[in-house]
Amino acid sequence: MLHWASRFTAESLACPKPYPSMLKISGNLHTRRSWLVTSYSPLLSMQIMSKFATAERRLHRALSYYMLRCSFQFSYIVNVLSDLIEVGLHLNDITCDVLPLEPMYLESMTIIGDFPNERHFPAKIRLRVGAENEWAVHSVSLSRSSPNPYEATFRPPKNAGFTLATSTVRMKQNWAFEESVVNFSDAQMDWTLYDSTTRKTVFSCEPPKFSVLVPKTWPISRYFKARRAFTEEGEAAFAKDVYSNPIIWRLSKSLEGQTLKWIVQGSIFLTYWPNTLGTRFSETRCHDFREEVDLPLLPSSSFTPN
Repeated sequence: MLHWASRFTAESLACPKPYPSMLKISGNLHTRRSWLVTSYSPLLSMQIMSKFATAERRLHRALSYYMLRCSFQFSYIVNVLSDLIEVGLHLNDITCDVLPLEPMYLESMTIIGDFPNERHFPAKIRLRVGAENEWAVHSVSLSRSSPNPYEATFRPPKNAGFTLATSTVRMKQNWAFEESVVNFSDAQMDWTLYDSTTRKTVFSCEPPKFSVLVPKTWPISRYFKARRAFTEEGEAAFAKDVYSNPIIWRLSKSLEGQTLKWIVQGSIFLTYWPNTLGTRFSETRCHDFREEVDLPLLPSSSFTPN
């Protein structure tokens, strides 16, 4: 998918025309008891959510030669009880990365070479998972591994609307994790990056003015200092032991033996703040994706919710 996205993106950059949304490519791989959902999107095909100042033309061009690659790896377990079915879902791994297009499709990589330290980075990751048939869900339970354990079960009352309790845990490296239930049937997870100097959300604001003038501030060292927000490769990566225990759905016993469609959807917010340039330009773009995956409601093994 990266191969084709790079090719189509390079062709669109060479031709002055509206940027096609078809360049957004998503897919999933369903193996026994696991899902792998991946999505690719060139920067120019993303919706601009906020923008501060104007980029110098060459910098804007250089930033256009990048694309998002994100992946979500899940494992699940099904337990058939006497009166209902329990589905436990682990989110094992998340990786979001901003990569340059493949060089073979670009006439010249010189423009990227002029700005080697400048690129967008993930600033917010929103993921929502739930059964396609909401009526099949009796309740949803959230639980969390943290110094302050949080557990809640949500059951839809009659004429239920959008109501929900939400719990937030501050993670290391400037990230916060928030977990909630939407419409009493879907689990929603948010990873949000905060500026360590202002404590504001990065995706919704411009960088503090002093960060452009003073060296060695957080934006400049976000990839290299000990408590950096990203890996040295620039990825936002989280493993399952960092943020939560399984999410548990309780479904109607009448569905036993059927294969239920589940929806995995989300939004990735990519932000550009200057890294080593003294520019006031910054912006945030958003990529949305949606995938359908199958979940056979057959007992997999003994399963006791935590």
